Amino acid sequence: RRGTTFLMGRRALLWGTRGLSALGGGVVGLGWAALRTGAGRAVVVRAALHALNNALHGTVTIGTVTGSLTGGFDARDVQIRDEQGLMLARFPRLEVRYRLRDLLGGRVVLGQLRLTEPAVNLVKDSSGVFNYERVLGLDQPGSAGGRKPLIAFRDAEITGGRVVIRTPRRNGTDG
Repeated sequence: RRGTTFLMGRRALLWGTRGLSALGGGVVGLGWAALRTGAGRAVVVRAALHALNNALHGTVTIGTVTGSLTGGFDARDVQIRDEQGLMLARFPRLEVRYRLRDLLGGRVVLGQLRLTEPAVNLVKDSSGVFNYERVLGLDQPGSAGGRKPLIAFRDAEITGGRVVIRTPRRNGTDG
C-alpha cells in the first residue's frame, strides 16, 4: 500500500509538471506569435518606451517599428529630447540587430547598428555638462560608481548625418 501511494504521488507530480510545462509553453508561444503581429509589436514598443522614458531624464519617441523582439528591429523617426524638450538626437532610420540572450543577461551587445542621416546636437552648458550626460543621468551623484553595464557595438554603419557640438565661450556665451 505504501508503494502504491508513492507511485500515485510520483504520477501526479509528473502529470502536474507536464501540465505546467504545456501551459507555460502555450503562454510563451502565444506571446511569441503576438510579437510577430503589428498589434503585438505595438504593445511591446509602448512598454519599452515607457521603461526607457522612466530611466532617462528626457523623452524618446518613435514613429514606427518593424522587426522582431528576438533578433532586431528597424525604427523610423526616432527622437531623443532633453527635459526642456530640446532635441538631443534624431534618427530618421535606426536598425539594430542583437541576440536576445545578451539583452536578457544585462548586456547591450549590438551585432549590427545602422543609422541613416542622424542629426545629433551636443550642447555643453556653462557648468561643463553636456546635454547627453544630463539625459542619461551621468551628471547625477553616484553615477560614476558601481558596476557599469556592458554596451558594445560589433558592426556600426552611419550613412550621412550631422553632428553639432556647442560649447560655451570663455565669456559665457554659446559658441
